[in-house]
Amino acid sequence: MKSKLTLKQIEDFYRRKYLIDQTILNNLNQAVIYGAKGINAQMPAHLRRATQDYDVYSQKARQKAFEIENKLDAVYGGDYFYVEKGTNKGTWRLKSHANKESYLDVTQQEKKKLPFKTINGKRYLTLQAIKEHTLNTLKNKSATHRQNKDQDILNRINIANKKRGGVSLW
Repeated sequence: MKSKLTLKQIEDFYRRKYLIDQTILNNLNQAVIYGAKGINAQMPAHLRRATQDYDVYSQKARQKAFEIENKLDAVYGGDYFYVEKGTNKGTWRLKSHANKESYLDVTQQEKKKLPFKTINGKRYLTLQAIKEHTLNTLKNKSATHRQNKDQDILNRINIANKKRGGVSLW
C-alpha cells in the first residue's frame, strides 16, 4: 500500500520522531499506562525492555486516541497519523502513515478503579496489578502465543522485587 506521505514528509517524520513520546505523554491526563512502558517506568534500567508503543487505559478510549492523533498531526503540521480499531474489544490503535507502526493502544477502562502509581505526574498500573493479570493470562490456554513474553514479565517483576530488599509487593 502506497503511503499518503511524500518522501520529504516521511524523512521529516523520522527526523522528528522524538516528538511522538513527548506528545503522547503530555496528553494522557487521567489515563493509566500499562504494558512494557508501564513496567519499564517502575523497573531499574537493566530490567527494562525496548518498546515503541504505549498501552493505556482510558475512560474514553476512542476519544483519547483521536485527541492524541490530532495533537500529533498538529505537531507534525499535516496528516501523519491515523487511528483504527484494535484487535481487542474496546481498543483503538494510533499509527503513523509513514511506517504503519503503532505508537499508542488506548483501551476502554472498565468501571472498576485501577490501582496505579504516580511517577513524574503520570499514572502507571501497579506492578502488583500487572503481575496478577500476567498470572491469569499464563493460565489461559487460548493465550499460549503470549507465554514467553508473559513469563519474561513475571521474571523481571520478581527480580525487581527481590532487588528492593525482598519486600514483597504482593
